[in-house]
Amino acid sequence: MAASIKFKSSAGPETEKLPIVTFSQGLASFPTNGKSGHPSLRVLKHTDQENSRKRNWRIVVASGQKVDYVGRNHGEYAPRANSASKYFVGVLDKKTGKMKAYDAELFNLQPWIEREEGSSLVSTEIDAALSMREKVDRLTETFGSNKKKRALHSRLRNKVSDESLEKTATIAAGTAKDIAQPKDVPDSHDFELIPPCNKEASVPSDIYKLEDLLSETLMADLEKSAHSLISATEEEIEKWKKEQSYPLFILEHLPLRSRLRGLSVNQNAAVLSYIHILMQIAISRKRAISSFTVLSDIPHSLKEHIVNMFFQETSMPGGKISRVMTKLSKDKMMIHILILALHIDNFSTSLSLLQKDLGVAQKKMHQYVRSFGARPTLIKESKKKGDSTFTARSYKMILTAPLKIVTRKPMRPKRR
Repeated sequence: MAASIKFKSSAGPETEKLPIVTFSQGLASFPTNGKSGHPSLRVLKHTDQENSRKRNWRIVVASGQKVDYVGRNHGEYAPRANSASKYFVGVLDKKTGKMKAYDAELFNLQPWIEREEGSSLVSTEIDAALSMREKVDRLTETFGSNKKKRALHSRLRNKVSDESLEKTATIAAGTAKDIAQPKDVPDSHDFELIPPCNKEASVPSDIYKLEDLLSETLMADLEKSAHSLISATEEEIEKWKKEQSYPLFILEHLPLRSRLRGLSVNQNAAVLSYIHILMQIAISRKRAISSFTVLSDIPHSLKEHIVNMFFQETSMPGGKISRVMTKLSKDKMMIHILILALHIDNFSTSLSLLQKDLGVAQKKMHQYVRSFGARPTLIKESKKKGDSTFTARSYKMILTAPLKIVTRKPMRPKRR
């Protein structure tokens, strides 16, 4: 025969209700001395006991090693319990067969993530400044899988804040307006796309001076590394063409010969070597400095110059400032390559060869050319192939003095 159980309520007007807790993320683990243990719970009540509405407000806190859990019996995060139901916790005395019933209350504990230093753990206000995306990111950082965490970190690294976007737009607008005015050597913190220029120069070589692009020290380092270009034989050049060791633009200028005006043989070799380094970086899709193997094969002074000149400062996760290759960095590098190419060919050079080497669309290439005051010119040549004759079309890039910036007026919409 089953033993009978007598029910006796121990609830009174001043009796505190016992908390019954559940965790929104499943059963939480609270390790103690390397072993899984029970959570340490605290129950807090509102200080205003004179207020009939707030006197029953309770907050339950479960403290863990990494994450704290908080539950409330009021507000939007209170559990949706049936108001017509009453909850009890029963304690059975097996000897006497009597069970004491205590009033109980449900609490749904949720993780409290990254609370600010000095703020109350049991604050009843949710930070209104956080968007839903930021709240989801915090949950992913704490409870997400490794795959989701990697995706989150990648998105945060590539995120451009409104402030950075506004700063970039301001820099671009200022560059477009002041492009034709003389400028000092740009500071490493001011990311100017266009090199210093002299609008009033009477000859093209004085508009964008070579010494403003490459200092004497850098030219000396480049001349040493460009010895293979200076002493290249016809056989070596043919081998480079077959193996595609150098871009087409550089191979077209080999072997190097002295000219009556313009750069010397050593200067040409140094500038071509510099163009080759910039092209390898420009056509790559990598972003981190350590990813570019070409930077490890050049003198330290030249590497430092390229990093400070073309790699843009950005804020990494954790507040660390680092330099990476951005879209704006590549735009700046393209413009420098084109201006250096003009110095090689006395400010009239093949734009089609450079376009092939850089893998840039023709429309985009022409935008680069016009941005610093040069102009693309269509060249038509009649060529023979067997018995037939055809017209070959190519583009040249020309820079003339005084500097003229060509701006196109926006097209008006047609009337219907």
